Amino acid sequence: AVAFQYLPHQIGDADLAALEALADGYDSDVLVAPNPGLDAPIVATAWTRRMELETADPVLLEAFASAFRGRGPESVDCPT
Repeated sequence: AVAFQYLPHQIGDADLAALEALADGYDSDVLVAPNPGLDAPIVATAWTRRMELETADPVLLEAFASAFRGRGPESVDCPT
């Protein structure tokens, strides 16, 4: 699965809405979650991969999800 994690209170409503819209575009294996322990406002993660962003860049996030979604060792689907 791919996770779009964000620092609560560090991103704006537009960035959060963009993250959620991107995740909603997939039927599974992409999720959005707050994470107060991040080093950047937005971090996309997948098995052994990480991309830090200051803002929700839809082009970069879509490319990350397309590259890594469904390529981890999970044996079951991860619903959104």
